[in-house]
Amino acid sequence: MVTIESRRLCLEHIVSYCYFRLQECEQGEGFESTESSSGAARSASEILEEYRTKMASVLIVRTDLSNLERARLLDILLWATELFEKEKRRWPLRWKAQAE
Repeated sequence: MVTIESRRLCLEHIVSYCYFRLQECEQGEGFESTESSSGAARSASEILEEYRTKMASVLIVRTDLSNLERARLLDILLWATELFEKEKRRWPLRWKAQAE
């Protein structure tokens, strides 16, 4: 079981959920509005960072993963990193435009 975005799911469902959410992020301007366990809204960067750290920790801790499971987790890790970097590069431009 893995907890991500305050959801506790098995590995198979985490992979499906992450793919769905990453696709949602890539197609739009970010994630649909989500809230943390404290009720505060979370930014796309925070969610992507959570995906990155969770996938890395599962890959390190779980030694019983099949090659397919390991490949999917690595794919999610890389995709989340790519989107995180895009968000990071875009952030100053958004901020600058709002400040003017």
